[in-house]
Amino acid sequence: MFSLHSIASLGLSCALVIGCGGRTVDDAGQAPTVGDWFVSGGARQAYTIEVDPDAPRDGHPTLALAAYRDPKQAYGTMMQTRDPTGYVGHRVRISLYVRTSGATERRDFWARVQAPTSPGDGMGLGGPMLTLPRDSDFALYTLELDVPEGGSMLQFGVGLAGPGEIWVDGLETDTTR
Repeated sequence: MFSLHSIASLGLSCALVIGCGGRTVDDAGQAPTVGDWFVSGGARQAYTIEVDPDAPRDGHPTLALAAYRDPKQAYGTMMQTRDPTGYVGHRVRISLYVRTSGATERRDFWARVQAPTSPGDGMGLGGPMLTLPRDSDFALYTLELDVPEGGSMLQFGVGLAGPGEIWVDGLETDTTR
């Protein structure tokens, strides 16, 4: 059983935490999900997310993104989507503890605002991206972006192309102005 601290830090509900672990891809090939996190990207079928009690931060389990089959250097991202209505006209700060291991190709922490006409895999109305180290212990990363009028989705996440694993914990979002 996971502690309340781990449930809050991962943004999960009790119902989702109980029995978490293992791949969550269903027989129909739907993208894996855990709480508000889901897998997307061109190689979404090659990546999985799961609660990982073997990679703790501050004594509680974290959430991991990893390839469970060869992604052939294609990109998979573990992400969330939020309604931007309450953020329009404000600068949003997204903070996340991230750990990496064996990530030899593309690996990043990103955020963007999408318009109704933005391509699903494009930068839409824009947003920042940080390249993550190939191998690192948990470190706090922070992105800030302005949410303009016309935004229909606020999206953020971490992604990989090729081998490796990324763990996340302690997600926080707030406005700075």
